[in-house]
Amino acid sequence: MELPNNQKNFRTGVENIVDYISIEYKHLIGKKKPRGFWVKDTREESIKFLIAWYLFLCKVKNSNRPLSQRQLGELGESSVHYYFSFFGLRVNDINLEHFGKITKRQWRDRDYIIEYYTKKAKKLGRPLKRKEMDDEGLVNAFHRYDILKKVLDKKIFGHSLQFDWDREIKKDPDFLLKQCKMIWDFFGRSPTVGEINRYCKEKNTPYSGSGLMTALERRNFKKSDIDIKFGTPPYNSYLVKISNEKSIIVKSLPEVYIVNMLISYGLEFDYEGLIHDSKPYLYDFKLFGKKGDPVYIEYFGLNRDRAHGHKSFSNRVECYLKKEELKKNLYEKIGAKLIILNGDFFDGNDINKFQKQFYSLLKDNNIKVGKFKALCLKDLSKSKHGFKWNADKSEQALKEILKEAGRFVSESELGRMGRHDVVNAIRVHHPLKSILKVAEKLGYKDDRINGGKTGRRPKSWLLFKEARKFARSLNLNSRKEWLAYCRGELEGFDPKPENIPFEPNRFYPEFSGIHDWLGYNKVYGEIYSPKKISQQQLEL
Repeated sequence: MELPNNQKNFRTGVENIVDYISIEYKHLIGKKKPRGFWVKDTREESIKFLIAWYLFLCKVKNSNRPLSQRQLGELGESSVHYYFSFFGLRVNDINLEHFGKITKRQWRDRDYIIEYYTKKAKKLGRPLKRKEMDDEGLVNAFHRYDILKKVLDKKIFGHSLQFDWDREIKKDPDFLLKQCKMIWDFFGRSPTVGEINRYCKEKNTPYSGSGLMTALERRNFKKSDIDIKFGTPPYNSYLVKISNEKSIIVKSLPEVYIVNMLISYGLEFDYEGLIHDSKPYLYDFKLFGKKGDPVYIEYFGLNRDRAHGHKSFSNRVECYLKKEELKKNLYEKIGAKLIILNGDFFDGNDINKFQKQFYSLLKDNNIKVGKFKALCLKDLSKSKHGFKWNADKSEQALKEILKEAGRFVSESELGRMGRHDVVNAIRVHHPLKSILKVAEKLGYKDDRINGGKTGRRPKSWLLFKEARKFARSLNLNSRKEWLAYCRGELEGFDPKPENIPFEPNRFYPEFSGIHDWLGYNKVYGEIYSPKKISQQQLEL
């Protein structure tokens, strides 16, 4: 690295300064620096200290690898880049000197990018993958100069890594549908986009899952069209066979129970039709009594407990309850006979009990049924859902997730984690048990405050002034630090007391901002009146 004459030999003793920093200034990483932190006796000393600080950050925060400008910003060390430019230093020169690599390449023009890519690709003897291009920033450079990688690869090698669907479809017009059929048959149902991606990756197909979906879209195919063509149930639905000629798709496992019980009694029924021309509401099941009068069955199966794990579910619950009330009013207005089954009807492990209750409800509404016939669990939940798992495997999958999380994980959290497969496998193989019951069997209890319900202030919360006084005693300076403390990620602090909320803005109407909660003044993005460094932080 070449430097101006007045800056030569500035690296003398850098290693000693790094050792000094690790002893004296470790607690200042990510903190607001005191006035004059970068200014030393001479310019050379300031440069020496700045580079030593940067190398120290690379060592303790990035496993002795160079840090990008974005990473420095996330660490609260964006001032490092400012002082590099202030002293006329180039970060890439320092990275090349100390690490043998740079974090960002300056792309000159279109020809330079093509030449650089061609040399690197020819050296490997194949087109570069996207991950390899991202390491050098080539992807953004290609976008910036409108360079098509597929065209460039064909000029260099005569082929591209991108799968050529047009060529394969010219050879076989049904090639695209055959690939879909193979994936759909593997799952036994309509897979999600994420499952298609995982399948293509695990099976090492020449195309990716996203590439397959793009090929479908370009040829005006919808995923729902494929589902109908193959006769596979949509995701999170169940295909129930009524007779050799007819099957229906229902939306929940309790509806599978209802269908199989109606079939066992030899009853004919309709599924999801219009209740009345005046309102666009659909009934669940429609049967006919002894005199030919219609009898409707409605399953209002919203499980309120499942909706309590996340704030975003509150609107869904409210909308569902509103629609439930409107449908009940419509049945009452037209004077129809209605059998209502709620979400608690199928709870519990006694399958004979709810079958007898359902049989009694049918008889009370003048529906001609024969002798009571109890079904075993296998026949009761008989449907095509296509899970390759068994009961033990579904338990084991949930156990691994709970063990990794170290606590109970609700259905809503599993959904946000993308583990709908575990939720549905539990429902299929443990149909009379919720996620919570299976988790309790595995030794995990629901420790969420107030049973996981949100929006309510438990009686156990401290008063606002007392809770704020405790929060201020921590000497934290940002919301980011407060959240890290609540998650137990800050070293040197005891765990957060249970009677203080994680998000005080949701439970205290007196809350007026995180700066007031933590006790610092925030003006134009800068924090004034810094707190004294605690003894615990000095000992880190």
